[in-house]
Amino acid sequence: QIFGVEPLNFVSCCARCMPLSQLDWQALEAQKQAQKLQSQPSGMALNESDFEALGVIGEGSYGTVVKARERATGRLVAIKKFRDAELDKTTKRELEALRRVRHPGVCALVATYSERGKLRIAMEFVGGGTLLDVLEAHPRGVPAPRAASLARSLVDAVAGMHGCGVLHRDLKPENVLLATDCTIKLCDLGDATWIDNGAAGRTSYVATRWYRAPELLVRSKVYGAAVDIWAVGC
Repeated sequence: QIFGVEPLNFVSCCARCMPLSQLDWQALEAQKQAQKLQSQPSGMALNESDFEALGVIGEGSYGTVVKARERATGRLVAIKKFRDAELDKTTKRELEALRRVRHPGVCALVATYSERGKLRIAMEFVGGGTLLDVLEAHPRGVPAPRAASLARSLVDAVAGMHGCGVLHRDLKPENVLLATDCTIKLCDLGDATWIDNGAAGRTSYVATRWYRAPELLVRSKVYGAAVDIWAVGC
């Protein structure tokens, strides 16, 4: 519960501004599942020559992110280029999560390939900034209509991830990208885990401090989808 509100009702109210019954919620999830299967590819194996590099858009300890254009389709992609040949657990987890989650509200995996023995992950390019940019542009508060629209899109994306059996575990404004149609795309799935795993192998050391649910703060390894819902509320 969050401040006395049941998680299901909390999500329902955010998503539709009115409570949904359990049957309505299940019907909505079934509809989303059908749409997901037709929405996005799960990541084909291509190679470097299939893309035209347009410039570096980010750097990190793992390597660089390059904006590129897929030659065959003309669509823009963001390619993660890793420095090390050996992948760490975070990278493996993110790749597996991207393959599991097929939902319009989550950055789609376009392709994976190897360049000189090092992994490259191509994902759809989302160029509208982040939710953090929106919050910083409105220090006195985002206008109510836009806030409601963003909240609905965010809850729908999180519900889509959960419907695929995946917990994000690091929801924060920096990890919420904005598409040109003002919808959102969740990214950075390196802390993701699988709902059906239970507490096996889980850690409480996930999520940025300001968005960390109470069960994570007390270092419990027994938690579920509610940790993502708490982060959405924050």
